[in-house]
Amino acid sequence: MSSTLELITFPTTTGKHRQELAGVVRIRFRKGTQQGAQLWRRTDVKENEMLHKVFYRLVSLFLALAISFASLGSARAAAGALDPTFDTDGMVTTAIGSGTADDQANAIAVQPDGKILVAGQSDQGSNFVSNYDFALVRYNSDGSLDTTFDTDGIVTTDFGNVLENGNDIVLQPDGKIIVAGSSIADILGTIADVALARYNSDGSLDTTFDTDGKVTTDFGNSDETASAVALQPDGKIIVAGATNLGMNNDFALVRYNSDGSLDTTFDSDGILTTDFGGAFSPEAASSLGLQPDGKIIAAGGITDIGGNIADFALVRYNSDGSLDTTFDTDGKVTTDFDSTFYDSANAIALQPDGKIVVAGITEDIFNNLADFALARYNSDGSLDTTFDTDGKVTTDLGSSIDFGSDVALQLDGKIVMAGGSLLGGSIDFALARYNSDGSLDATFDTDGLVITSFDNIFYDAANAIALQPDGKIVAAGTSSNVQFTTGFDFAVVRYEVEAPAMEVTIDVRPGRFPNRIELEDDICEDDDNLSVAVLTTPAFDALTVDASSLKLGDPLLSGIVTPIRSRERDVDGDGDLDLVLVFALCDLVTNTALDSSSTELVLTGMTLDGTPITGKDSVKVVLEDDD
Repeated sequence: MSSTLELITFPTTTGKHRQELAGVVRIRFRKGTQQGAQLWRRTDVKENEMLHKVFYRLVSLFLALAISFASLGSARAAAGALDPTFDTDGMVTTAIGSGTADDQANAIAVQPDGKILVAGQSDQGSNFVSNYDFALVRYNSDGSLDTTFDTDGIVTTDFGNVLENGNDIVLQPDGKIIVAGSSIADILGTIADVALARYNSDGSLDTTFDTDGKVTTDFGNSDETASAVALQPDGKIIVAGATNLGMNNDFALVRYNSDGSLDTTFDSDGILTTDFGGAFSPEAASSLGLQPDGKIIAAGGITDIGGNIADFALVRYNSDGSLDTTFDTDGKVTTDFDSTFYDSANAIALQPDGKIVVAGITEDIFNNLADFALARYNSDGSLDTTFDTDGKVTTDLGSSIDFGSDVALQLDGKIVMAGGSLLGGSIDFALARYNSDGSLDATFDTDGLVITSFDNIFYDAANAIALQPDGKIVAAGTSSNVQFTTGFDFAVVRYEVEAPAMEVTIDVRPGRFPNRIELEDDICEDDDNLSVAVLTTPAFDALTVDASSLKLGDPLLSGIVTPIRSRERDVDGDGDLDLVLVFALCDLVTNTALDSSSTELVLTGMTLDGTPITGKDSVKVVLEDDD
């Protein structure tokens, strides 16, 4: 008696469910008959090879599914969860000053080696007399203090005044660290200058920077504050903030040479101010962005005389400091979220496609209500109407007051915003993650929102955010309890994200090269389609892909589309089945996922067991005239 292999499959519909059930295969041996054995012996060699290949694929799939289910318990935590490899619970607080001294973290940067730098200020005073200095802390990637950084991981820098705030940080390619902020001579803030410090990688002051590692800049008969710093590719340093002359605040920018001296090629003296035109109108820049073409974007807020109504404000400058008149005709843009609300931009991020993302707060000051506010602009300064239809998004995190402090862009185009949320009498760290179209990302803690408390019942707020090379999100800010028994401390939190996407091989227009795509004027009338194959390779089985999760688009454009159908076929003739997807060209064009400038398409999605995948292929788009 011989045994034969019985494969029982289940006919189902197309799409995701067909693929899921295709993996549900019962494999069992049953006693065969003599006729069955003779039939097997009569099978020719080619049929045997085919049967062996089918058997191999089914057993491989069965084992892969078994391994996947067995490993679910050790899978990476969900996106938005606290990272337990960071100080065991994902959260770290650091006291810099003694006793009830106040320490506040305002900026964060991640070094290429994974170490984390956090900058802010610390009260170094005594006997109830405040004396705030720049403060800089470096953590190892596990959240412990890095003792190779000034022996204890902590550095403070005194400029000789009573109130010195480190507000932003930038890393040089040579490992040196620049912190920008303000140095204020009196506690009332009536005499203030722009302040910069540059440190060597070990935390010592860099004496090649203005001889002592410190620079202050006074505009003359005014007070100046610096909120943001950026580093040009040529090593020049740009600082943005505000200058106050009398009762009128204006945007202020300063550019320094790499040695700390003022760059006189920038507006002739290295210093410029920008007035939005309102007399006695407070205007301040809070953040900076540098475009690849050398243009400079400053974002902040502009307020009316009474200080009750404010708008997002953006200015774009040419590299010499002159206003860029290709940006909304005069180089300046203001955006109102509500005609009676106070809107202020606190952070800026530039997309690879040239679009500008600005984050901040929109506040109803009369009713003590506030929400996260997010706007996206086209490169000419106009609002991007593909972003939540009007270019603007506000998010209520479920509390009375939510404020956005910083923003970061993931490589997949998703937008992460950090700040604080007041709920039940205490303020907590708050994060929101958005899809590229402005909708909340439901894969981030199920609703796109994360609230984190340090178990204090008073104040925990994120002021800055950064992304690690592995994609994990690190937020820095301040934490304190209501009793003030420990004062305010630096606070750092690290969050999990999805596992890194697996690179898969895709083939646009399978079997053809170059991958020519013809776009006609009436593309939506002809029902033209585009085929894209996910190829099975020795390292990846294309049939484990969840076709319903797949999205295709040009990474330099804002749109993505889903396939209209899929099927299994061996497109490359290697004997292994591949997954062939069909996309409607009309969908690709109308959803801004493909245009005449496209040279590459990227496919993203997941396997049936939830592993992210991504693949890319080149394309050549040709415009066809129907006439």
